[in-house]
Amino acid sequence: MKSYLALAWKELKAQKVTAILILIAVIMSTTMTTVIGRSIGVLQSMRIEQAASLNGDRYASFHQLTAEQAKKLHEDGRLYDVCDVLNVGDMPLGNSGLTLYLSDYSGRLAHALKRVQRMEITV
Repeated sequence: MKSYLALAWKELKAQKVTAILILIAVIMSTTMTTVIGRSIGVLQSMRIEQAASLNGDRYASFHQLTAEQAKKLHEDGRLYDVCDVLNVGDMPLGNSGLTLYLSDYSGRLAHALKRVQRMEITV
């Protein structure tokens, strides 16, 4: 084993360009791993922040539920103020890339949304 280590050191000294390239590759690999890890963390925190801004910190939204799944949520005693939103349709607004959605709110959701809008207006 000792002879292999000595041989490796001799080769590294003899081939300085290769040694430098290997060192640069290790540094770049470590840097990229760190950058990717940071990016994933930033994207995760942005997703959580977006969910809180859309639905509030204390609300959960479930999309594309069947009638049976929605009924189970309404009957669950751990949840309160369970409301349904039915998307009736949508229409693109010209070439702007925006879409107008028409939704039907049931239960107390319309009242809760009006209360939130009033709070936003008065702030």
